[in-house]
Amino acid sequence: MFLSFFALVTSPATPLPCEGAAPCNFSQLVTRFLDIIGLLIPFLFGLALIVFLWGITNAWILGGGDETKIEHGKKIALAGVIGLVVMAGVWGIVALFGSVFH
Repeated sequence: MFLSFFALVTSPATPLPCEGAAPCNFSQLVTRFLDIIGLLIPFLFGLALIVFLWGITNAWILGGGDETKIEHGKKIALAGVIGLVVMAGVWGIVALFGSVFH
């Protein structure tokens, strides 16, 4: 009797008790991770947009015709555009994984 109970308890197919806010399986863990990323992406989109707008403002409005400031502003604006494109791609990947795991 004791050996059959021990085999049942230690069997790999026996699910572990899930308590508290911890994820119980891989799907819940991925869902929690995707939820966190989903909260961060709009913030990062806003940050990339601010960088892009600052680059444009710095180059053409505050630059005053100075070629070095215009080139520096163009580099900052390009970094902002690259950031926006990367974040759009990440958002798409997160949406794809979210649809797979939900």
